[in-house]
Parts: sequence; structure tokens; C-alpha cells
Amino acid sequence: MGHHMTHIVTTSIIRNGMGYVDRYVSQVEALARAVEEGGDTFALFVAEGDSTDGTDAWLAEYAKRAPFAVQVYSLPHGGPVFGSVNNATRWAQIARTWNRLYDNLAVHVAPTDVVVYVEADLAWQTDAMLRLISHVEDGIPAVAPMSFMRGTSIFYDTWGHRGMDGGSFTAPRPYHASLEHANGGLVQIKSAGSCMVMRGSVALSCRFAEHDAMLGHAIYEHGFTLWLDPALRVDHP
Repeated sequence: MGHHMTHIVTTSIIRNGMGYVDRYVSQVEALARAVEEGGDTFALFVAEGDSTDGTDAWLAEYAKRAPFAVQVYSLPHGGPVFGSVNNATRWAQIARTWNRLYDNLAVHVAPTDVVVYVEADLAWQTDAMLRLISHVEDGIPAVAPMSFMRGTSIFYDTWGHRGMDGGSFTAPRPYHASLEHANGGLVQIKSAGSCMVMRGSVALSCRFAEHDAMLGHAIYEHGFTLWLDPALRVDHP
């Protein structure tokens, strides 16, 4: 079988990211090299807004020297800075920024492309991201990895990851009842945060909900499904 060339588009939003932007782009560059070695094409779309630490200037400069196509969108909202808290204003700010980025993405993405959604401060391995991408190339509409606190087996994204029963994942094992019978295969889930890889058609039609900044609601409303690969992980520093 000949390889059908896929366009891989990685997307992130960044605010005050100078503490991690070097790691972010080194991870993205490693992924881009692997993607291009596999015969596919790669582009990066980043939304920056409201930074006060020079992130905006750094990204603008990086876009000029990056080894692949980079589009940086300035999408300030003027809202307050939050930590990792459950706050309605915070979720709405995050959702609107992602949605504005995905609105801009629409002219550059085809339904057959693959879109990577990844929070910019995460630590992740190229192999894990390639595996997620391959699931989508094999026909899965959207798939997420596990999300852990770096260097631990403590599940991090207990807000974003939810099972088909609507129940949140828990920090200690087994994380969610549905994983106990996963047998190494994919598990269908209702929602995921942190990182997700999706078909271009999903990114084109689905938008993040303002009440929780999650894409899962729209994925199911538009007739798609979302899956989890329990063997893969991303890490929150």
C-alpha cells in the first residue's frame, strides 16, 4: 500500500509561556521531524494573548526561523490570569481563545488532515504523539492520552477526562472503572483535556464549550466519538 500523505497541524494557546516555551518548541520540532520523515507534512498554529513576559515577541521571532510553517495569532482577551482552578471565567476565556484559534485554522485545514490539540506547558514524547496520530489516520475521529503529574502515576486532568458514565477520572488508580477492562485497547470516553488528536473534520466542526473549556460535548453533538489510549501519556510539570 502506498502512503497517503497527511497534513499534521499542531495547535496550542500560550499566555506567559517563557518558562516552558523552549521545551514546547523542542518537542514540536522533534514531532515535525518524525512526521516529515514518515512522508507527511507539518504545520504549527499558536494563539498568544495577554502575555506580559515577552512570549509574544519570542513567538513572532520563532515563526521566522522555525523549520516548518508556523502561524502565530495574537488573540488577547484582557481577562485575569488564573492558576489551575475551577473558575467559570477562566473556562470561558480558555474556550473562547481555542475557538478563535480554530476559527482561524479553518482556512488552512482540510477534513482529511490531522489536528493535534496540546496544552503548551505539557511534557510529552514524540512516539506517544505519533501513536495518537496513527489512531486518527486509521479512522478514529478523536483520541486522547492519559494525563499525569510529571514523574508520577497520579492522574492529573481529573477535570477534563470523563468516562462514558459522565464520571470524572480520579487521581489514584484505577483512574476510572472503564479502564479496568481495557486490555490494552482503546476505551471510549466522553471528554478529555490536556491533549487530543483529531481528524480535520472534527476540528472544523467542533468548538470548545465555554462552561468547562471541553471539546467532548461538541464531538458527540456532531456525531463523532472520542477515545482514550490508556497506554499513552502526557505529563503536567
